[in-house]
Amino acid sequence: METMAIEIAKPPESRAARREALAHALVGLFIVSVLPALFWTGLLATLAPVFGYAPDLGHLMLLGGTIALFLGLVFTGIALSPEGEKSPTSR
Repeated sequence: METMAIEIAKPPESRAARREALAHALVGLFIVSVLPALFWTGLLATLAPVFGYAPDLGHLMLLGGTIALFLGLVFTGIALSPEGEKSPTSR
């Protein structure tokens, strides 16, 4: 006895759905990279004078940009990985 499998084609993803997914990814990127960079840069700017060091604006911007870039690259790598699309609850 032979069985027959029927595959149903999925409709192409619309532009609105792609735009919405991009918006969600950009919000996630902002939350994961920019907010921690602002936090750690602000913490350094606040606590450094207590220990006798006064970082200038250029150093603070460099630190914040480096933190944001690093975390953004990590987030992007995770988000674009094939395993990143699967949620732990959907199996």
